[in-house]
Amino acid sequence: MTAKARSSVRMGPITLLVLVVVLCLAVLTVLSLVTARSQQAVTQQQAITVEAGYRNEVAAQSFLAQVDGILAQGRAGELARSEVVAAVSQLCESVGESTVADDPFSLGGARTSTAAGVASESATFDVAQEVLSATFMQDGGRKLAIEIAIEDDLTYAVLAWRATTEWVEPGMGNMLWEG
Repeated sequence: MTAKARSSVRMGPITLLVLVVVLCLAVLTVLSLVTARSQQAVTQQQAITVEAGYRNEVAAQSFLAQVDGILAQGRAGELARSEVVAAVSQLCESVGESTVADDPFSLGGARTSTAAGVASESATFDVAQEVLSATFMQDGGRKLAIEIAIEDDLTYAVLAWRATTEWVEPGMGNMLWEG
């Protein structure tokens, strides 16, 4: 009788409790892994979106610097006003021909798009009102539209600087559920 009194702790309930704890830990591990992978995908997508915005900004600032250079030549007396207008018009016509060749915002392996610079650029110059409009767009729908007015003293005023994202409808291959 004394042998039975000493072994009052049974191995069955302890084994069952350890098994439940191990299963809970396994489920929490799987949930943590799934959450980490989804956060990584969201972070990469956000990095691509931010990078596209910066690419547009670099292209627009470069374009604005070229316009400012032409206007500075006019202010310095090197170009007449009609030559300044002609040079700005010529610059607007040549905008879509070249894009940013350098890749100053490359994020290493996180970047998935293939374009090194801006996907498309366009610019127009309203000679009568002396208002310049330019649009810079990335493949993912990220767009920067700017409007610049040339003042009488051959300076410029930024009328608009709008960064937007166009909605891109997903194809049928991207649909998870049609329900």
